[in-house]
Amino acid sequence: MSRIEFSISNVIEKSWVRFKTNPFFWIGLAFLNIIITPPAGLPPIINFPVTLLGLYVSASITLMSIKYMRGESVGLRDLTSIDFKVFFNYILFTITALVGVIIGLFLFILPGLYIAVRLIFAPFLIVDQKMGFDEAIEKSWQMTSQNTGKITTYFLTILLMVVVGFFLFLFGFIVAVAVIGLSNATLYLTFLDKHNKYLNHDLD
Repeated sequence: MSRIEFSISNVIEKSWVRFKTNPFFWIGLAFLNIIITPPAGLPPIINFPVTLLGLYVSASITLMSIKYMRGESVGLRDLTSIDFKVFFNYILFTITALVGVIIGLFLFILPGLYIAVRLIFAPFLIVDQKMGFDEAIEKSWQMTSQNTGKITTYFLTILLMVVVGFFLFLFGFIVAVAVIGLSNATLYLTFLDKHNKYLNHDLD
């Protein structure tokens, strides 16, 4: 497909503007997403359910971010909006992506980064379009086919945001995580809209 043009600064700015309309809600969600990650050293009987809970919360916040950036209202009730089938595909994708990225990192850093870039939209497609994990991977691969360079630049930009937020202590880090979550949703919606327009144009 054709290269999709987008502005990294516009994506982040749009997300920042939306974040400021309800900052404490999104800060709270970001904090929840951070603290629910199980620490190393927990026994498997505790680590496994906590990991599943963390993945479920992550999937829910991903869907909430998409809805919010579409202009829809979201609330705490949406933390339980992911059904079993969607969550199961989210888990399968997470495992598949983790294995792929780790293998890529062992083959030097760049292959791992490349895989992460190509799969960036898969979790969004799973929770938003209710795709199977394999279909979402294929769709994300198509959506990013001509845009790996600029999406990599986007990755580096949000990494810089995390670093800056970290040096601004915990609050700055949480704000950065919250804004990045909304920015990822904005980027996904931008690509989804333009990708579908290209497909419709090709069918005409």
